[in-house]
Amino acid sequence: MPLPLRRTFTYAVPTGFRSAIETGSRVLVPFGKRNLTGYVVAFHDTLDPELGLKVEDIKDAIELLDVTPLITPEILALTQWAADYYAASWGEMLKASLPAGINKASERILSINEAGREELVQMAAGRMNTRADILHFLAGSGETPQKTLEKDFGETRARRYIRGLLTSGAVDAYFRSSSAKVRPKQQKSVRLSTSSPIDEKPLTEVQSRILETLAHAGGEMPFVDLLGRAEAGASPINTLAKRGYLEVFTSEVFRDPLADLHLPESGDLVLNQEQADALAQLEQAVSTGEYKGFLLHGVTGSGKTEVYIRAMRACLATGRSALMLVPEIALTPIFSRRLKTAFADRVAILHSNLSPGERFDEWRRIRRGDARVVIGTRSAVFAPLQDPGLFIVD
Repeated sequence: MPLPLRRTFTYAVPTGFRSAIETGSRVLVPFGKRNLTGYVVAFHDTLDPELGLKVEDIKDAIELLDVTPLITPEILALTQWAADYYAASWGEMLKASLPAGINKASERILSINEAGREELVQMAAGRMNTRADILHFLAGSGETPQKTLEKDFGETRARRYIRGLLTSGAVDAYFRSSSAKVRPKQQKSVRLSTSSPIDEKPLTEVQSRILETLAHAGGEMPFVDLLGRAEAGASPINTLAKRGYLEVFTSEVFRDPLADLHLPESGDLVLNQEQADALAQLEQAVSTGEYKGFLLHGVTGSGKTEVYIRAMRACLATGRSALMLVPEIALTPIFSRRLKTAFADRVAILHSNLSPGERFDEWRRIRRGDARVVIGTRSAVFAPLQDPGLFIVD
């Protein structure tokens, strides 16, 4: 659980997703009166007698949240070690290793009941106060998330009065699962159909222009872009789709934090003898696959970054990945330009100044193996790199 608790919790796996669940998967589970996202860290065929648990006391997990586990075995082991070393809870460490906003949680939903309505009637003749204001709000709004009341009445004050209303029985409450705050970004797109049209009536001038624009763009483009380039409205596009000329579909779009970087001209620099000697030792270590540590010393502008890049190339040539940690966010654009020039779309960036959506997409690119070079600040140490072979701490 992503909670400050120094223990794990046991749940039963329902038959419905027993064949799909794996170590590292996220599951939605009941925890007290709430539903929380938990992380699967181990499986047991039998209950440990020392835990004092009975089969009938074990609650079922509610939902499997991941078809492919988000947490790799390496990150599972790293977070367990880090939690032990820093005396932190494993659940919080696991949560820190994942992009913010992807976990489902639960929210308290409040509604006024008959006792609360009777109290409102009695208050009508008396002096109004915050308690009455909240009851009036609930009476007019129906079921309301507690966060809405906290926003309107102030978090501390609202919580104090809600506790009183629940204690006196004037308000009912239940918890419902809330959706993840960060999701994949979807984009409506259009492509030329590969099948024959079902209606071969003559095309209008606008329809012909739409098809020509798509053909010049390679046969596929975002819906909004097609509207602008073809100087057309949505109606003729939808008509062409009905007639079988086009397909309108939804696709996933990755938010790229490096898209607007001004990249320097590519081209390798000529290494001096000291740089060449350092690189030779790094390449030798990378080729053997055995762990070795190196200290590369040089003043600013002495060419360390070029040595980093070439060592990364040697690492990628072996089929492995590379991670570069920098001390502060302000330095990431400087290094990102060089790495983007050298490795193009194989580069991902991770730091706290990214938007939640950008960080989520970059993390997923790394997890899928699309990005094999990662640059970031300290938190990037949790990047789910596949088979890392080189760590650079600048």
